[in-house]
Amino acid sequence: MALKTLVKISSVNNLSDARYGAGMGVELMGFNLNKSEGNYIDVNTFTEITNWISGVKIVGEFADLDYLDIIEAISNYNLDFIQVDDMNQIIALKETKIPIILRIDISDSSFEELENLLKLAKAHISYFLLESKNNDIALNNLFKLSENFPLILDSGVTIKSLDNIITQSSIKGIALKGGNEIQPGIRDFDEMADILEFLEIE
Repeated sequence: MALKTLVKISSVNNLSDARYGAGMGVELMGFNLNKSEGNYIDVNTFTEITNWISGVKIVGEFADLDYLDIIEAISNYNLDFIQVDDMNQIIALKETKIPIILRIDISDSSFEELENLLKLAKAHISYFLLESKNNDIALNNLFKLSENFPLILDSGVTIKSLDNIITQSSIKGIALKGGNEIQPGIRDFDEMADILEFLEIE
């Protein structure tokens, strides 16, 4: 199955999300590997889940975890991408040879501030994952930035906005959040399903 744009599912913590996303053609699947956060996935659970899926790239989500802790974790997890929040870690992590995604909170950033940050990091990363605490983000500004930078949107993504994101911009893809199972093996996929079904190529 193919989708109209790249899709990343973030904070996957159960096999239901992983198998559903992989079956729908999701390209990137993220797992929270920061022990200080609630959705942390230990190496045994990670291995159990990822052994059941194929055709997706696995992203280790480290947030602001210390560089040395990230290096230690990399030796235990089989990763295709590293995702971090701290731009200062990027240069050091280049030695791992694993492609990097930089997550940026754009809630309080002006267009100029964001553009300058993207310019500084562009040579060292594969994608910028943009998040915002505000629902009313200025998509037009992000559309302009997408002409020069590889952006994945984790905010402002709705069924209503998707068509413009796909057809009116050079944005590389979107990100959706994984959720918790109601009970083992049972998960409500309504919100995720609506978007993924919209993105299906007939």
